Amino acid sequence: MRVHPDIHWSEGMLLRPQHLQVASRVLAGRAVDAARLANPFLWGFDELEIADDLLEGFTFGLRRCTAVLPDGTFVQLATNLKLPARDIKDALATSDGHLPVWLGVPMRRDGEPNTSDPGLGSSGQDRRFVVEQQELPDENTGVVGQTVAVRKLAGRFFLGAESREGYECLPVAVVQRGSAGSSKPSLVREVIPPVTSLGAWPLLAELVESVLHRAEAKLRFLRAEVAEGRLVLDATNPTGWQGVLKLQILGGFLPVAKQLVAAPRMHPHAAYLELSRLAGQLAIFEEGGVEAIAIPTYDHDRLGECFHQLVYTVERLLEKMLSGRFIRLELQPRGELLWGAFKDQWLATGNEIYLCIESDLDDRALMTRIETAKIGAPEDIPLLVQRRLFGLDIELLRRTPGGLPAREDFHYFSVAREGPYWSAVERSREIAVSGGIDPRLRFVIYVVTRHEGGPNRE
Repeated sequence: MRVHPDIHWSEGMLLRPQHLQVASRVLAGRAVDAARLANPFLWGFDELEIADDLLEGFTFGLRRCTAVLPDGTFVQLATNLKLPARDIKDALATSDGHLPVWLGVPMRRDGEPNTSDPGLGSSGQDRRFVVEQQELPDENTGVVGQTVAVRKLAGRFFLGAESREGYECLPVAVVQRGSAGSSKPSLVREVIPPVTSLGAWPLLAELVESVLHRAEAKLRFLRAEVAEGRLVLDATNPTGWQGVLKLQILGGFLPVAKQLVAAPRMHPHAAYLELSRLAGQLAIFEEGGVEAIAIPTYDHDRLGECFHQLVYTVERLLEKMLSGRFIRLELQPRGELLWGAFKDQWLATGNEIYLCIESDLDDRALMTRIETAKIGAPEDIPLLVQRRLFGLDIELLRRTPGGLPAREDFHYFSVAREGPYWSAVERSREIAVSGGIDPRLRFVIYVVTRHEGGPNRE
């Protein structure tokens, strides 16, 4: 917090630019300080839209940007901020595949020039402001007839490890090289810049909404258990108190969470507090209590890291608070194949089939490892090998399916129940994997049952 002295306004004084400049700083500084007292995490983007079409041509630019810099400076693209796009091709090529991008504005330098006129050229490019001439209308008559000199903040993008000394900066994004088969760069979606509203970065809002939807599903399940008599709300019963608490926890969280998600420009810190509260309450069903779970401290500059870890913890606790209705079928070695057999009721219409590969590898390494694998009915494996086909249509999921165990080393794939290769699995009631025998991989089939009554677990 930097405090400026008030101007001593007195009769007969001669107004100079310094009087108005100091008065402007005092008003702006007090507004920023008042906002900081109400919210300690004031800085970040309120609106942010990265130009995807420019990114395809190895140029980084913004379509929309409204933000508050760490020093409290308010910036808005076009209105008070000039921010030219920047070529990133060479910087990305010489990087490790991931290129951080920062938005920077020169700091105010006391006793030095801070404003650049167009005639200065490159010699004034590191100054805080740039002067522009604008024709402005008279607000009373609407007639345009007066040219007014205005000044805008001279913003620029910094790439990678470039020195940002002398600039007030905000991280914007991390650009990564194109994946296999594509030369176009893309954004690392998991890296979230500081934002002052959930809607400024869609993935952040999706994370909060995903917890909300899972909690709603669990509450519906609990209510159905009560209605069907499978859960008795009797606090005197040795296990009845758990049902009461589960309903109370979810019933208290959902109305608040819905209000947070629906509110315009909701600050992520408010959502983080509610998610942390939910994690702490759910932890009473965890062995070791709240001390046994990971609730990272809120870090406004690393929202991706702390939100992903907290959401993972909450979703894991939500899955563990209810006994999941699923069947686990681990595929066993049989010759050169991994093999498993289905029971008739497991393939009932409405049941969902998932392949889970338990491995300490990350998603990319795992996909590379199973590139040559084949999966289908045992009778189809020779044909799949001959034709170099994968077999069943599977898709890697970014999140753990509802009702299934959630762990960092569990990689879930949805299995499409259609096509000739799935029909062969249904006929034979068997499934096999070729090329999957690997000490770092364990193949498991999960069947999530949707019919009434509990499943038979294996």
